[in-house]
Amino acid sequence: MSHAGYRIPGYDPRPWIERLKAWDPQNGFPYLLEADANVHWWEPPWTQYAATPAGLRHALAGEPRWRLPMERAFRSPRLDFYEAEQFALDRQVLGEQGFDRPDMLLAARWSEAHPDLVAVTLYAGRQLDDVGKAAEKAGSTDEALAAYWSVVRFADRLRATPVDTTELCANRLHRDAYHLLLPLLRSKGRTAEAAAVESALAMLPRFDYNRSGSADSSREAAGRRSGQVTLVFAVFVSVLGLATMLWLALVIVLRWKQNADSLGRFLNGLASPLRFAPPALVLASVGLFLGYYPYARSIAEIHSYQELEYGYVPFLMGLYDLTPLDEVWLSHMLWPSIWSAFVALVGLCLLWWVRHRERPDRSDA
Repeated sequence: MSHAGYRIPGYDPRPWIERLKAWDPQNGFPYLLEADANVHWWEPPWTQYAATPAGLRHALAGEPRWRLPMERAFRSPRLDFYEAEQFALDRQVLGEQGFDRPDMLLAARWSEAHPDLVAVTLYAGRQLDDVGKAAEKAGSTDEALAAYWSVVRFADRLRATPVDTTELCANRLHRDAYHLLLPLLRSKGRTAEAAAVESALAMLPRFDYNRSGSADSSREAAGRRSGQVTLVFAVFVSVLGLATMLWLALVIVLRWKQNADSLGRFLNGLASPLRFAPPALVLASVGLFLGYYPYARSIAEIHSYQELEYGYVPFLMGLYDLTPLDEVWLSHMLWPSIWSAFVALVGLCLLWWVRHRERPDRSDA
């Protein structure tokens, strides 16, 4: 599946696309991949037509290697991007390799093959403007309706796919097609169909897709805050961990130093303010652990990419809001708290040992 969607220079995905078409001939997705593999509209010579969408649309429509696969995709009875199968495979492989990491599962999702929605929009524009409107002006009502309804049916299948971006594209296609269908149906006296189209148009979300105040927005805000809090505690753990190790070193030196000379007094002056580092390190480690714990889930507990994105991406975005660091350290966010707790425990044991061990110059210690 992934081979059919690769966009690597010099790599030809078409043999894999042909295998996918033969395996699932009723699915429109392989035909979208085929059109994308045959023609890269963002590269020369097509860029010379990209000044306007209409110009690019007309140029692409004149290329059979692009137009024919898009026609098949719009006529196909199914549209399946294999999201569920790809998720199950990615989760299984990561589990078998010992990578129980949601961030790697999320990265696997981003590497999946997806349709070119710009190409989908261009072909839908051809159906609506170049075919439908032209037929309507020529008095061919049935041909115009067929072109408009072809976009509606494709948008229905596109909206059923579990991908947010495709849902937005489907809503746009629905709106554009309904705005053309509604006056045509009314002009022909087909009031029942016009009423159904008007009702469907009214149910479409607004263009801004504003979710402010919704439960999704609240969860996203909470995830971002958790990421920011986790990052702050991670900084505290790092700083306090270094301070604790320095304090332990100073205590050991002072414990075994025989003479209270100026150097000893200087070291004691350094160690005194650092004595608060160990308990502060424990508290910071607890804060880091509690901040990240709700997101420290096994990938076996995640059942879809949507669940992973809605539950995990806001947390990562909260981290990226405060740091330009890459995800190299994100996969080990749980370990700093465990390491810090270990350091604190070793420090306490070392202090107990130093306190109860006799110093060479004090046999009564």
